[in-house]
Amino acid sequence: MNTARRVVGFTPLVVILVAGAVAAPEGTNLVKNPGLEQAGDSPAKPAHFAVEGDAARRFAGTAFEFSSMGVALDSARDLDGDGKHEGSVAQDVPIAATLPGRWFRFSVRGLPEEGFAVTNDDLHLKVDFFGDGGKRSLDGVTRKIYPLVLQERKDLGPNGVRRKGGAATWKTYSFEFRLPFPDIDQVRIRVGFRGGDGKGKDASFIIDELTLVPIPMPANAPAGAAVRAAGPLAVDPVKLVALGGRWYYLPAEGEKVEKGGRGLLVSEQNGDRLLFDDGGRRYLSPFAANMSAWLRKGYLDLAGELVEEDQFRPDNVTVGCDGTSLVVHARNLPNHPTAKFPSPPGSGDRNPSYIQEHDYTYYLPLDPERNPAARAMDKRNANRALPMGAIGIATNGVVFYNPFDAGMTDATDLMDRCCGHPSPDNRYHYHKYPVCVKSPFADEGKGHSPLIGWAFDGFAIYGPYESGGVMAKDGKENPLNDFNVHQDSERGWHYHVTPGQFPYIIGGYWGKVDARNRERGPRPPQAAGRGLGGPGGFGGFRPPPHPLMMALDADGDQTISAAEMAAAPQALRALDRNGDGVLSGEEVRPAPPPGGIGPDGPPGGFGPGGRRPRGPGAGDRPPSDR
Repeated sequence: MNTARRVVGFTPLVVILVAGAVAAPEGTNLVKNPGLEQAGDSPAKPAHFAVEGDAARRFAGTAFEFSSMGVALDSARDLDGDGKHEGSVAQDVPIAATLPGRWFRFSVRGLPEEGFAVTNDDLHLKVDFFGDGGKRSLDGVTRKIYPLVLQERKDLGPNGVRRKGGAATWKTYSFEFRLPFPDIDQVRIRVGFRGGDGKGKDASFIIDELTLVPIPMPANAPAGAAVRAAGPLAVDPVKLVALGGRWYYLPAEGEKVEKGGRGLLVSEQNGDRLLFDDGGRRYLSPFAANMSAWLRKGYLDLAGELVEEDQFRPDNVTVGCDGTSLVVHARNLPNHPTAKFPSPPGSGDRNPSYIQEHDYTYYLPLDPERNPAARAMDKRNANRALPMGAIGIATNGVVFYNPFDAGMTDATDLMDRCCGHPSPDNRYHYHKYPVCVKSPFADEGKGHSPLIGWAFDGFAIYGPYESGGVMAKDGKENPLNDFNVHQDSERGWHYHVTPGQFPYIIGGYWGKVDARNRERGPRPPQAAGRGLGGPGGFGGFRPPPHPLMMALDADGDQTISAAEMAAAPQALRALDRNGDGVLSGEEVRPAPPPGGIGPDGPPGGFGPGGRRPRGPGAGDRPPSDR
């Protein structure tokens, strides 16, 4: 399948080699073999890295998981026989003198197994500075991250499988630093531990990704200290193109983008230029490092065929803009390890579905509006406040579902270690806080959590913390309501996930949902006997409801309640896409039948000549869960 996409008005970033060092643009990862996939001179060592002490390269997961290779720091066993419990993985990285700014972000994705433990908090990220091509030591900086592990075990435990081990999952740990001396031309990045005090066979801190990227000078950069927790970057707002609401685009040199973003296409190449104002001009790039993924061996491809070899999908997520909505196209492939599905014997689960590549388009209102007829779920969602199937989307293109499975029982105990699993239509999804999703910056629980996605009403969904050490679910001064939403002076209305507490992600749509997210189209072809598209399944096509019905039926229950009738004027105005105060035939025309292309398909190659837009519930009924 041809995965190329036309990028309008985008000038690719260029990496320039200078005297053996990399003069990389901001956002470029300087680490070689960052995913640790390539072996070195022995299978136990990754290429370009030094592995010392009680550490070894191995599969970064269990026999019941889809994952990749990584390095395990073993806190329980003396692997090298030196009588100590310590180890590290490190790489020397040349730094070009011409690199602007001299600020960097060092990040690792790691999983602390439940038996991992150290004394003196000594699990650390470290950067050593060198001059003269590595010959002269010039000090360094260290950040201990074991206190974060302990805090996560306390706070996120209820978020785990059957409400246990919520912190035993993949998470990003990072910090930012400034090079203190102009003659530094090499750094050594290291993840290590000392004083190992682990118990049992599951006592490692497993690493499967390392990044070192140049960044602009951070907002509120410390004047004296050279180290800080990862946070929003400084951006010159004069250079930004307003897309609508809190969304902006930072054009590259010479790139022309019209106000409102029509014709713009954002891919992994320029994902760091699509910015979200988190309040107070703190600009986040939520899609950066989240737009590509692997179609793993054992998944199903778009045609429903079993994948025999890992395949990289650089366009797992692409984003356009139609003037009123952010148009997100997603293959729905997770960009993190998952459990194996269908569930293997002995895994403790019984999910018969696969993880499959899909072809969906979602619409997120750029400027979300309150819904005066909004209602929250009751404990069994008997009032149908949220539909079955997709209710929002994470920054990696994977969808959120409500808390229930098809039998209307709580589905949140049936997850893998990244808090997801596939539904009967083979769509991987999250019912609760997906700790593995990469945020714009690491969530350390020391302040307001970063953004992790959006509900289909366009309002942002944030991680669990409202402020330092205080989860939003426990907040007293500004408590969440039944929708898991509240507002503050900086972010306005926004949702928070609530680990271990119903409704886990959102309790209902606080705002108006773009009616196009309720359209139903045909499913991707599926192999016979797999999923719901084969003989005896739910394949086939049923025309979507009329746009007028979808606009008025705010809760999607196929009836127009008295409250929805009262809100009809506002709902009808939402269909007036050109803002002329009149509804034209084009604006209320039903979606075309299968194979047809709508008159105003998403920009940037999603419409004529590209994929036909499909609604998030592709199929003849909303996709239910297990």
